[in-house]
Amino acid sequence: MLRGLASLGIICLIGCSGTRSGGSREATQVNLQGQEVYQRVCAQCHDATDLHLLKDPPRLDGLFRKQTFPSGATASDEELRNVILHGRGIMPPFEQVVDGDEVNALIQYMHTR
Repeated sequence: MLRGLASLGIICLIGCSGTRSGGSREATQVNLQGQEVYQRVCAQCHDATDLHLLKDPPRLDGLFRKQTFPSGATASDEELRNVILHGRGIMPPFEQVVDGDEVNALIQYMHTR
């Protein structure tokens, strides 16, 4: 009986670890998608060094490490989603450029940047 329980425990551990690695693969895929969206849509302004604008767009590294965004708004997924979709200041809206999945992936990526 103890061998049966031990075998069951091992099977459960193997099954659970498989589920976690699948989740990690999914998270990695979302992060890569977010990175691609960032490079395609955001980097041309937020990583540029020679835009010659009256006000340079803020750098976005470590965006979620602070309690507030450069605008002073509370750092949250919803606030970032709003800025991405509707713009703010000199930043144009991107609601016609990115779809919902891309916005979600971009937000998740920004948590890791």
